[in-house]
Amino acid sequence: MSHELVFLHVSDIHFRSRISGGVHDLDKDLRNELERDAHEVLGKVEWIDGILVSGDIGYAGLSGEYEVAQQWLRALCNKLGCPEQNVWTVPGNHDVDRQQVKQGKILNLFRQELRTVELQAIDEHLREWLSDRTTGPQLFSPLRNYIDFSSPFGCDVSVDQPSWRKDLELNDGSTLRLLGLNSCMISDELDNDGSHKLVVGTAQCRLEREEGVEYLVMSHHPPQWLREADSYTDLVNSRAHLQLYGHKHRQRIEQIDNTLRLYAGALHPDRKESGWEPRYNFLKCGIGKEGTDRIFKVDVLSRVWSETETAFVADRDKGGNEVRHYAFITQPWEGPESPTSETVASAPPKTTTAKVTTAKAKDLQMDPTRRLAYRFLTLPYSKKVEVALKLGLLKDEDRGAEDSDLYRRFFHRAKTDNLLADLWKAVESQYADGQPDANPFNR
Repeated sequence: MSHELVFLHVSDIHFRSRISGGVHDLDKDLRNELERDAHEVLGKVEWIDGILVSGDIGYAGLSGEYEVAQQWLRALCNKLGCPEQNVWTVPGNHDVDRQQVKQGKILNLFRQELRTVELQAIDEHLREWLSDRTTGPQLFSPLRNYIDFSSPFGCDVSVDQPSWRKDLELNDGSTLRLLGLNSCMISDELDNDGSHKLVVGTAQCRLEREEGVEYLVMSHHPPQWLREADSYTDLVNSRAHLQLYGHKHRQRIEQIDNTLRLYAGALHPDRKESGWEPRYNFLKCGIGKEGTDRIFKVDVLSRVWSETETAFVADRDKGGNEVRHYAFITQPWEGPESPTSETVASAPPKTTTAKVTTAKAKDLQMDPTRRLAYRFLTLPYSKKVEVALKLGLLKDEDRGAEDSDLYRRFFHRAKTDNLLADLWKAVESQYADGQPDANPFNR
């Protein structure tokens, strides 16, 4: 049974090495308050399908930062009854290991060239750099720790996959396509929105119009930080009804023609920042009808930190409303369930019990392939090798391959050799809460 999709949206978490998770972690209480507040708000939004993180998970792109981030996201998912694998994230400039950039001549040449080449030549130069099998893989080395973190969520990026996409089912059976962009390919300490802008490239922005497909685009940097801002804006504004950005640490919502652009506030802004104001959002997306028009609906429920109450509170609009409602006319589409005034009634019944909403979300949006990827890639390295060896999935040519690439190879071999059911059983057997016998790949 399809239902409207609900996401928790955070940005600019900025986990810091040697601080986050330790005794001097001043933001630990802030995260605890978010967990408590989000659990309480969950009773109003009814269920949650996933968590969207629009960049800057780390602070310096170091591995220890992502260990803490993964632990916290896992705890948040469990608190809200959200499947752990249903996290989608994009890289931010603080996810770039800038020490690697400083020490790499090729990396600096790549950045210098893409910052100065003529606008109309950006795509050509990106293609040439990323297609070079000798130097191309080096271009993503400053994001290696972020890539290792995001790989279990299916959000890793590479020369062959600079952006990612994920299709989810909306309440009328149509598709909400999440598109995660990498705006940090040439990011370094010189970044600014004037003389040292960033690039995305047209190849990442594949928003092909398809019957019954709506787009949600997520990028860390807003359009004004991109060299190709005009062409990017024209494309995304005309083809995506919802855009999520981070980076600016100041929340702002703009309705531009037939699209909604949300600039997120930071969850962990620097406490020395002027106007320090942690934030997060709940977003609900669905399809409705107004007369003969098919409508893409977005509800935004924003929460903001109150210094006087030392808690997250509702960020109300000028009319005092807790939820902001937006509606956009979208393309006609007749699917298995035409949206009617009764559409919402087909959604899971409202409840404040996270255990019940968890079951609903898993039943409606559980992707066995995604779960298998997440569970496999979050195993300890020795266990991953053990599973691969047991099923004969590890080959001599795998020497030196990155974890994310290894999983793709393992999965492709398991699929080709009809071993997905065996891979599921082997992976799930490694977990105390595993479900080896509830095997979706059994025929």
